[in-house]
Amino acid sequence: MTGGVSLRTRLTLSLLVLTGLVSALSVLVGMSILRNNVRESAVDDQLMAFIEFGAISALDVSEQVIGAEAVFGNEFDVILDEDFTFERDEFNRFEVEYVVSIINELGLYPELISEFGTPDGRLYLLLNTGSVVAIDERGAMETEPEYGVDDVLILSSAFDEIGGGIFDLVGLPDDDAGDRVFEFASVPIDGAQLGTIVEVTDELRALDEVSRALWLSAAVLTVVAGAAAWLLIGRALGPVGAITQRVGEISSGNLSERVPEPGRRDEIGLLASTMNTMLGRLETSDLRRRQFISDASHELRTPVAVLQSEAEVARRAPDTTSVAELSEVVLTESRRMGAMVEDLLSIARSDEGRRSAEGPREVDVDEVVLDESHRTRRVPVDRSAVSAGRVVGQPDDVGRAVAHLLDNAARHAAEQVAVGVRTSGDEVICWVDDDGPGIPPRDRKKVFDRFVRLDDARTRDRGGAGLGLAVVSSTVEKMGGSIDVGDAPLGGARFEIRWPAA
Repeated sequence: MTGGVSLRTRLTLSLLVLTGLVSALSVLVGMSILRNNVRESAVDDQLMAFIEFGAISALDVSEQVIGAEAVFGNEFDVILDEDFTFERDEFNRFEVEYVVSIINELGLYPELISEFGTPDGRLYLLLNTGSVVAIDERGAMETEPEYGVDDVLILSSAFDEIGGGIFDLVGLPDDDAGDRVFEFASVPIDGAQLGTIVEVTDELRALDEVSRALWLSAAVLTVVAGAAAWLLIGRALGPVGAITQRVGEISSGNLSERVPEPGRRDEIGLLASTMNTMLGRLETSDLRRRQFISDASHELRTPVAVLQSEAEVARRAPDTTSVAELSEVVLTESRRMGAMVEDLLSIARSDEGRRSAEGPREVDVDEVVLDESHRTRRVPVDRSAVSAGRVVGQPDDVGRAVAHLLDNAARHAAEQVAVGVRTSGDEVICWVDDDGPGIPPRDRKKVFDRFVRLDDARTRDRGGAGLGLAVVSSTVEKMGGSIDVGDAPLGGARFEIRWPAA
């Protein structure tokens, strides 16, 4: 291919881009859904764990002294024993300090205020003892604050998961705060809005690993799809290259050549089959054109040879001929040549589909038939069956067709020719009969071929050039009609034309 990108390359690039876009979109949408599911699942799992281990039941705790008999969660069950007790207020201050330290270490206060805070910048904590306290950005604590049903109570138990345990006060590593990811959520439970915070760092890191694997897989899939597309498209378009090469080799001198057919029933196979059909039509048309030129040259050569011979005789032996004799020969052959040339031009115009500049108009077939039948011919013409009939076309075309049929009938008739016209429904029928030998059924299609003269009419004085009936056929077909040959009531042949009525 020259001067551009090949179809194979364009299709491969298109499939490559499409595959890449679909893969990228699938990874992005899939990872987004997975991240949302992971965040929601983490929150749901934590809330279910708090409910299961009794942390949320601290809302119902009323003991003033905290000990092993109180339920605070799994960790307290391990650490507290019968000899280890806290005063309630003391434990509340201890837990608030722990929660504030976690918030400050991780810098979570702005996000907590955004998610759960009040307009004046306070947070309500539901402690493990069941107490509710309010804290501000400085960590100041207010016990027994007033809060509404729409205010969110943050579960202090959630910070046990983040900080590693309420009794582990060593703090967080300095380099750990910036890398941790948290999810915030609030749910209504027992008439209160409970808020929780859950760390999803490990889950998202795992998803990042999955994301990298998916991106790598998408890239590999795109490359594999591109390579497969390149190979498959090349294989599919291979016959096109062979067809193109063969078409480039075919010229007017070898129209018998055909393009290779891949032997499969798809668009390319149909293309090859259609091109071979087209080449067959071109070959037939070319053969007809060559035969037409050869026959025309042969037919024209005879009158030209006669004229040349008569002129040479008159020039060499002027005493043996007269002007009248010479002019008679010249006039006869000139008329024959003129009629032949006119027929050739009519056939050529019909083959080209050329129409008259005047355009079609209504033509009275009966008038044209009467005019042509009054011309002097070798035998009389019976016009008694001519009635009205009107078609759309050119008067010259109708006259040419009728004239040739009458001339042909007169040439083969023994004593009489009959012509008739009638309108039948939406058709105008014109027929010409003669009382000659007729036309055998096997030859009735062949007589309309160009330069065809049957065996009993091959003499030049009777057979003509073999163009008359070909002109009639092409002229009638150009006007949308048809012509048939049959047996005439007079005993000879009947030529019947059917035109669409005007």
